[in-house]
Amino acid sequence: MKQIYLLLLLLASTIGYSQTNGISYQALILNPNPQKMPGINEANTALANQKICLQFVIQDEQKQVEYQETLSTTTDELGMVNVIIGSGSQTGGYAIDFKSVSWNAAIKTLNVGVNISGSCGAFTEISDQIFNSVPFAFSAENVTGIVAIENGGTNASNVIDAKINLNLGNVDNTSDLNKPVSTAAQTALNLKENVANKSTAIITDGASNTKYPSVKAIKDYVDDSVFASYNTISDEVDATQAGAGLANDGTYIKNTTANYIAAATDLNDADNKLDLQAKANADAIATEKTRATSAETTLQTNIDAEATAARAAELVNSDAIGTEKTRATGIEGNIQSELDITQTGAGLAADGTYSANGATNYMKTSASLVAA
Repeated sequence: MKQIYLLLLLLASTIGYSQTNGISYQALILNPNPQKMPGINEANTALANQKICLQFVIQDEQKQVEYQETLSTTTDELGMVNVIIGSGSQTGGYAIDFKSVSWNAAIKTLNVGVNISGSCGAFTEISDQIFNSVPFAFSAENVTGIVAIENGGTNASNVIDAKINLNLGNVDNTSDLNKPVSTAAQTALNLKENVANKSTAIITDGASNTKYPSVKAIKDYVDDSVFASYNTISDEVDATQAGAGLANDGTYIKNTTANYIAAATDLNDADNKLDLQAKANADAIATEKTRATSAETTLQTNIDAEATAARAAELVNSDAIGTEKTRATGIEGNIQSELDITQTGAGLAADGTYSANGATNYMKTSASLVAA
């Protein structure tokens, strides 16, 4: 028959006192009839999620069955089982129960069988191994008296003697004055503050880069700084309060010389009154602008009409003046013609001087008509 089981871990540890005494056992169960798939020939396929029955047989050095039990369990998805030897149903052995197994220095053997169908009737042996070590917890239960150090004991019956025997009173087997200090520990110690280097006045030691302040020194410094800042802020608040017309309780002090906000009870009220008055003024200005624009439009219309009328009158006058000029020019021409005729007939030159008549005897020397 094929070997179908793989033992992974045996006798890993003992279970604690608060639980059932036993030996932890872990194994991987392989499927003797793996499912064949095209292109895959895997002989070691885990028997996953299968109910099985295990048989554990503990034999003494004479190969006598000291304890035998069966235990039903189910493999996980990886084919693993994790059980506790000693928690199953005892089916044989001269020991009354698992706790009665004598864990002495004698050789003991563990035989393991399995039934992969889940039946606890017939088993296939998968392991027959000698215990490499005795479970400590079970061995300790059988130990009495003082145990030598070489056997894992303290060679003492009390704690004080045990500390002496194991050199636990001194670190590294040396006295306190001679204990070695590591470089890392010494470096850390060098960085520690010296109590003698403590400052109790931050202002006095403000220039020091080595002293460290006490809690009270820090508190005093912070209190002084906060108090100074408080006074400065308080003065600024008082100045702002006074400038804003506020009383000490924050209420608004009325300005009796103001016309619009004299009745205000606080800054918000004063602001509301100013806002209302500003709106009223803005509305009045808008109304006045509308009126002035209308008046200016009317005035411009009248001016344009007057200018048109004046230009028409000027045109009439210009025409009349032209006509009069033409008439006057004609009259002036006629007068000039008559004057020229008269001048010629009177014997006057062009400049109005008298031309003497040489044919006359008495007036030929006259220079003008008056003289003639």
